[in-house]
Amino acid sequence: MSRLWTTEPHGAPIYSLAFNQTHASHLSLFATVGANRINIYRLEENDGQPPATHTVPVASSSSIRLEALQAYVDEDPAELFYCCIWGVHERTAHALLAVAGKMGTIRVLDCHRGHVHTVLQGHGGAVHELCFHPCQHALLFSASADGSVRLWHILARDCVAVFAGHEVKITPHSER
Repeated sequence: MSRLWTTEPHGAPIYSLAFNQTHASHLSLFATVGANRINIYRLEENDGQPPATHTVPVASSSSIRLEALQAYVDEDPAELFYCCIWGVHERTAHALLAVAGKMGTIRVLDCHRGHVHTVLQGHGGAVHELCFHPCQHALLFSASADGSVRLWHILARDCVAVFAGHEVKITPHSER
């Protein structure tokens, strides 16, 4: 049995991993978040062919190849990303990756263009969970340690609803 082993450049714990299930052609893509960094990888069967020119081979075995595609490092070194979720831009069909963490700010990355598409602010605590609406792709839910769940319209860059009044703090699964 062979194993792939790679160390993320930040050297910190990885808090979340998400496979891109938004389109059949993206099923080999996944993202990891840890520290103030997001890494996007492709995991494919090793067919013996060289990787595409826009990728960086990270590791390979006789059966699997891992390639680094993109990285995003937040300008604030104090940020700790806790969660990530894949979505799709409803107008352009580009792959989007929403990320959030300790600072309570949500960033939506346009992975096709390689830039931050939207920054959403409003939570008063760390964001531990994100979820895109399954049919209305512009709607994103976020759950925070501030006790609220917010519904965002990412194209309008606006919070459209706040669900609050919880007496129990929203925490990551590992703290339950």
